[in-house]
Amino acid sequence: MAELGDGEPSARLAIETQTAFENNMDRLKPDYARFLADITLILQVKPDVHVTITGFGNNPATNYNPVLLGKRVRALQVFFAENGISITQTKAGVKEADAYEGPNVLLGKAASGQVITVHFAQT
Repeated sequence: MAELGDGEPSARLAIETQTAFENNMDRLKPDYARFLADITLILQVKPDVHVTITGFGNNPATNYNPVLLGKRVRALQVFFAENGISITQTKAGVKEADAYEGPNVLLGKAASGQVITVHFAQT
């Protein structure tokens, strides 16, 4: 975990859905699944860490599929649970792109449902 601006130990991962998921599916690509599995190994020894998974998108927006985005967010939550992170440690949802707090370079992708953030925060 890194200490970010607010002084609480936390880290945020911005996931571009085209990189992480199979085309037009909610299944993680094998390489990305291995990457996330490595993260879960660290989290398994930190039961006080909570994971918030948030997809972003605007409706209506060009190339935005809210159903697929919701399935991808849920797929990440299930992935963490299947890899040893208690479901009680995770929270998942979808928000408007205006709520996106990641790198500005991904703001356009966030508006079209192509960005999911995973926030790890120690409680």
